[in-house]
Amino acid sequence: MGTIEDYSLKSMHLAKMTGIMMGVHAIKDAFLLMHTGVGCKYKTAAQLSQHDWATHPNKKEGWTQVGDRAVIKGSSGRIGPFARSWAERRNPGFMAVVSAVFLELTGEDFSDAVRKTEESGFPCPMAFLGTGGAAGDFYQGYAAMQLAAAKRLEWNPEEKRKNEVSLIGHMFTRYEADQRADLAQMKGLMRALGLTMGPCLFSGTNFSELEGIGGAEHVIQLPYLRPVRKKMKRALKRDTIEMDLPMGMAGTSRWVRELAEHTGVSRGRAEAFIQQQERKTSGQIGIVRDRFAGLGVAVIADTPLAAGYVTMMTELGFRPLFVGLRDASLGQREAFEATLEKNGISLPEGAVVVERPSLRVLREELVNRMERGEIKGVIGSSTDTQLLQTNRLRSTRGFVIQAGFPTTKYHVTYSIPTFGYGGVLAVAQRILDQAMAV
Repeated sequence: MGTIEDYSLKSMHLAKMTGIMMGVHAIKDAFLLMHTGVGCKYKTAAQLSQHDWATHPNKKEGWTQVGDRAVIKGSSGRIGPFARSWAERRNPGFMAVVSAVFLELTGEDFSDAVRKTEESGFPCPMAFLGTGGAAGDFYQGYAAMQLAAAKRLEWNPEEKRKNEVSLIGHMFTRYEADQRADLAQMKGLMRALGLTMGPCLFSGTNFSELEGIGGAEHVIQLPYLRPVRKKMKRALKRDTIEMDLPMGMAGTSRWVRELAEHTGVSRGRAEAFIQQQERKTSGQIGIVRDRFAGLGVAVIADTPLAAGYVTMMTELGFRPLFVGLRDASLGQREAFEATLEKNGISLPEGAVVVERPSLRVLREELVNRMERGEIKGVIGSSTDTQLLQTNRLRSTRGFVIQAGFPTTKYHVTYSIPTFGYGGVLAVAQRILDQAMAV
């Protein structure tokens, strides 16, 4: 028998179709064709437009506008004409097609209609991605879009570019400078080892710029590919380097060590760079650690991001007392604890980890803990942090940091990363700014 929590609105309540839409958004010249009804226009695009102030998603979306008559007579024939019409107007580099539940229940083969359209001389790669109603979460949709794009790329050319590293499984959510900064951090870590960063799936580039991704000597697989990693392995037919996000000093240093080991870079070169960066970063974050050491914090994020932030908060001297893992498909508690263990990080005694917390649980946990003075800071998406709007933090040293998707009240005009050693400094500065402003 279910409980009230089973039916409560979750922190991450967005489904697979939204994740597909995010994947389309992460390819600069991709287009999303929604084979849906007149009343099924994709309203969640509004959330992305509030999250990304640099590029509006509605510029790359269209609908086939299926009415009752088309449902009765068969609607799949509308896909080809609408796809070609939008292709003429938008000139996309890739087109994804999704549908609505009520249409998929009719039993028509929309994937076949998309395949025939693509084979009829369509000007760009095209793929149908089933959404399966409520089945699948946001991250499964994003991973499905990565897989669809990867299947249209060449992964095993005769010659590979030596010392080049490409990436798959990266979560790119907006064209603002924080996302560019994270890509720059990974590029800098590679450069320190004498490596070159190749194309990244996804990173806000045109689809044509991804076509050389398989020519890199090495391929890093980041955690957001987890829902389709077996299918991706069969599609690529080549080895990849599975790595966590480079977050926190421990997570970043481990990322560098693992990359050096897998690419044949000398351990001495990697360790010299790590020691230099850890010494520099540790000294710079001292002003935060010395003043806020011991304060309790809450982290609400998807599993890979949560592990990164908990690592970072621990290094900054905070005590992560509550962790909410928002996803259903990125490993949840098992993967979270494994990442912390590899980073050498332990949760403090009494810390609570909740999988897929509802907004009801978050409101109760965060407000109660804040009122008791246990928690002074919260890191979470705007969906989570809006729960605190009527409950001000009761300390001049408190802070609320928006992170993840959606992030509606934090926008970036210059380089502020989350990844790498630079990410540790940037997050420490965000906390300091917040705490001093209360």
